[in-house]
Amino acid sequence: SSSSSSSSGDDFEYNGPKISRVTPNFGRTQGGEVLTISGKDLGTQTSRIDARIGGIDCIDSSWVAETSILCTTPPGSGGSKEVSVVIDGKFSASSPSSMRFSYAAPLITSVSPEQGSRDGGTRILLQGFNFGLTDAHPVAYVGPSRCRATVWTDDAAVSCVTPSWSEGPTVQPVTVQLSGQVSSSSQAAVFQFGSSTSPMITSLAWTRAPTGGGFTLTLFGSKFEDEEASASLARYGGGSTPCRKTQWVSSSKVTCTAPAGVGAGLAVYYQSRGSPMAETFGSVVFDYDPPVVSSLAPSEGPVAGGEEVT
Repeated sequence: SSSSSSSSGDDFEYNGPKISRVTPNFGRTQGGEVLTISGKDLGTQTSRIDARIGGIDCIDSSWVAETSILCTTPPGSGGSKEVSVVIDGKFSASSPSSMRFSYAAPLITSVSPEQGSRDGGTRILLQGFNFGLTDAHPVAYVGPSRCRATVWTDDAAVSCVTPSWSEGPTVQPVTVQLSGQVSSSSQAAVFQFGSSTSPMITSLAWTRAPTGGGFTLTLFGSKFEDEEASASLARYGGGSTPCRKTQWVSSSKVTCTAPAGVGAGLAVYYQSRGSPMAETFGSVVFDYDPPVVSSLAPSEGPVAGGEEVT
């Protein structure tokens, strides 16, 4: 009779899993996105499968084929999270940046209140999305300055105690930094520093008008005490253009004969002697009328292009 034996050098070992693609590679901080993890040697229908995002187990991991696994993402925050799988105890290799998953960056949709003291200390509520389902210690900023305190409430709300302001524009962007990601700037995410004696613009009688100017724009607000003050409109691309005429009406009303201009989402400024400049912000902005095409000649041309159109 004969017998055979094996040594450790004769043992057979299956290949470990390899990931080649993650689709989609971007999703909400709340989780619940279904990702397709593609690759090879991803097991069989009877394999024990564990997919992970940034080291956190997927809510659900399911086998589709030897080349495909589904993962329902867990809640999280931050970008470039490593995607990994464990198949029957075998771990996939580290994934390159092109095969990683990123949670959506925080987004601020409103700031309340929108203005407060230049001395700081105003508690403001920042509402939006993607602040995280758990307290990931977000940090809020007003302009370049860090808030005195930032408190996470939930995925849609963070509060911040404003820092002090001493120089520069009175209207500053508000941002939130969370897990290495920073919210993008928007007209809704701003805060205006002022005081009880500073002029404030709170609304406009016109928010849209012809590009040729000449119309009367009315500014409403408070502390318009200087009858010699001037108003101006932001210029598309930067800077500002003085109103053709600024007329003081009362401490809460000033009119501006608007200059010609173009653009949308433009601020309106009010400058009095000895006081910081007041500026519209947030939803109080001005739009010049957009261009209108009334005719087109010729209305057709060759697919190769090169046709001059008027």
